[in-house]
Amino acid sequence: MVDDFFYYLKIAQNFAHRAGSTFNGIVPTNGYHPLWFLILSVLSRFTDSPRIILGFVAASAFLASVATYICSLKLIALLVSATSLRSFLLPA
Repeated sequence: MVDDFFYYLKIAQNFAHRAGSTFNGIVPTNGYHPLWFLILSVLSRFTDSPRIILGFVAASAFLASVATYICSLKLIALLVSATSLRSFLLPA
């Protein structure tokens, strides 16, 4: 993961600073996922520090995981209550 992050980040930084879609500034590349590239490019417009960008990405991933966990709990509770209600209304 670390190698991929810095590969993507270098291309995004070059793109954000108008050097184009390139890793080394000479040869163009398109070997990246567009959404991930867009996120890193936007972040690179605000800072050049890989630590800050990595911290922001890690915090965002953590918050997304927590939100997924909460939504999953609510969905499970909804499914369990619907199943319990159905079994109550339609006895076997």
